[in-house]
Amino acid sequence: MADPIRILIVDDSAFARMVIRQMLSADPDIQVVGEAENGEQAIQKTKVLQPDLVTMDINMPGVDGLEAIESIMAYNPCPILVVSSTTDANIAYRAISSGALEVVPKPELDDPHRMNFQAEFIEKVKLLSRVKVITHISGRHRRAKSPVSEAQFYQTRPADWKKCVVIGASTGGPKALSKILSQLPGDLPAPVVVVQHIADGFTQGLVDWLDSINMLKVQLVQENTPLKMSHVYIAPNGMHTRILPNGKLAFDAGMPCQGHCPAVNVLFESAAEALGEQCIAVLLTGMGSDGAEGMLAIHKRGGYTIAQDEASCVVFGMPKSAIDLGAVQVVRPLDRIAAEIKKALL
Repeated sequence: MADPIRILIVDDSAFARMVIRQMLSADPDIQVVGEAENGEQAIQKTKVLQPDLVTMDINMPGVDGLEAIESIMAYNPCPILVVSSTTDANIAYRAISSGALEVVPKPELDDPHRMNFQAEFIEKVKLLSRVKVITHISGRHRRAKSPVSEAQFYQTRPADWKKCVVIGASTGGPKALSKILSQLPGDLPAPVVVVQHIADGFTQGLVDWLDSINMLKVQLVQENTPLKMSHVYIAPNGMHTRILPNGKLAFDAGMPCQGHCPAVNVLFESAAEALGEQCIAVLLTGMGSDGAEGMLAIHKRGGYTIAQDEASCVVFGMPKSAIDLGAVQVVRPLDRIAAEIKKALL
């Protein structure tokens, strides 16, 4: 029998710790080995208990969650899942820059969908507990600088964009997106449209965080938005996002596709129809198979398709599904995907 997954719960609210403990204890494969009510305790207990995963609140008195994450990742690295209220969404995503893997909302006892949340929460804890992490010293949210050689190269391109990048991601996606976008130049000669599966209330926090750490302009998709070079458009939660043949974005509150809204498949299929060979599609880490069929449609229309490799994925579900369908032309580790995008834009 496999050893249980050992969890440390960190939150200044005794009630929040109780709710998280009750949820996790319902699974026989999980063992809550300790609790901490502030960042200082979290640092000490992580060192002593050596948990497989830490659930971390952000807004705590004294040493807060961000400071605790930086210290843990520098000296006793382990997977960290931020469990935060939506009011702290902007701050919560900064935790990923410090080394956390993912952000989820705090569970509530009176949530009518609590059982669904519990199942998803437990599954995420199990997945993230297996991620191999390394010692991490945060760069403190610095904007990336575009190399002069790239800037000079892209000045030779026409003013109007000719190609468009579409990206789909789920579990582990925010960290992967931050890596890719920070490696792209500020004068990228293409728009980028992203569908990231994310909890309600956290999309704007993701947008604000990504906008603060790279040279591209990151914004939430608005109805009838014209696509512009060097801009990144994040699909709003609960809305399917589509690229129209006129180069604009549209969204609608349609039925979930494979349980997701927005769905990567909806974006990718619209891109295949509207852009054809002008499309560069990227499928990143995530559970399930969303995006695989859409990527196949792009591939059949002559677009360029890239998938993240298994070794660098938190969850290899979505990329693997696309690879198995024969939809992927190139498989690359996360740290080489930005270079692959730039090569495809030549």
